[in-house]
Amino acid sequence: MLSWIPVVIMMAATPKSNELHELPLYILYKQFETKEECVKVVLKDQDVMFYKAWETYKFKLLPNYISCVREDHLEKVMFQNKNIQTNWSYNGG
Repeated sequence: MLSWIPVVIMMAATPKSNELHELPLYILYKQFETKEECVKVVLKDQDVMFYKAWETYKFKLLPNYISCVREDHLEKVMFQNKNIQTNWSYNGG
C-alpha cells in the first residue's frame, strides 16, 4: 500500500518555477496510510510545517501551500528536482 507524505511547496519567482522539477520543495517524512489522515494532520500542524520549511530555506523563500502527495508520485518528482529540502525527523507540532 502506498503512503501519503506532506510536501510544502515554496514560493519561487524564477523563470523555471512553473516547471515541477524546478520548484523548491520541503518534504516532511511523516507517512500516512490515507490521504484523509495526511490532510487532517496538515490542517492541524500547518503553521509549524510552514515555519520549519521557511527556516530550512534560511527565511529566503516563503511557503506557498502544502499538499499530501502519494509516495510513488513524490519519488518521481524527487528524482528530477534538485531544489528539495527535507525534514527526516518531523514528529508533529
